[in-house]
Amino acid sequence: MNVLSQKLKELRVIKGFSQEELSERSGISIRTIQRIEKGDSEPRGTTLQLLCGALGQDIKDIISVEKIELIVSRKYYLSILVGLIIPLGNVLGPFIVCISNNREEFKKEGKHIIYNQIVYALLSAFIIIIWTIGKINHVAGINYVLMFFLCLSFANYGVSVYALYKMNKETKRMFYYPFFKK
Repeated sequence: MNVLSQKLKELRVIKGFSQEELSERSGISIRTIQRIEKGDSEPRGTTLQLLCGALGQDIKDIISVEKIELIVSRKYYLSILVGLIIPLGNVLGPFIVCISNNREEFKKEGKHIIYNQIVYALLSAFIIIIWTIGKINHVAGINYVLMFFLCLSFANYGVSVYALYKMNKETKRMFYYPFFKK
């Protein structure tokens, strides 16, 4: 379900309208309203105007909410890249963004991202400790551990860059982290 569909459904529920009642007030078929609320189709043009008119809401307000959510979502993934410059920046960056947002859905997304970055940081520290001990003890083939660390780093930061790329290309929120389903 995209943000616009979710917002329209929220407004309908807040106003106390059933889907049938909204259909009668807006002149849009009930099936279209169901598809929009389910996220199968996105309202555009006249459909969006009719729905907003029936709900007593300005179109600009609904669309601006979607843009704000996209910007905050981008900030989370962009803040992960701070870890390339500052040690543990990949945890601190999303943490600061999470604290600065008051809305619950942003905090939930932020907690998932922070959790994944903490797991990455702990794995990285563990791998570096193993590599250091292996180097001190002259263990043969220990450089493969360092190669694994580099692959893990590329995967972590690659996921963030990929999510940013997809958000810029498709202009909708993305959630690309392995331990959670949104």
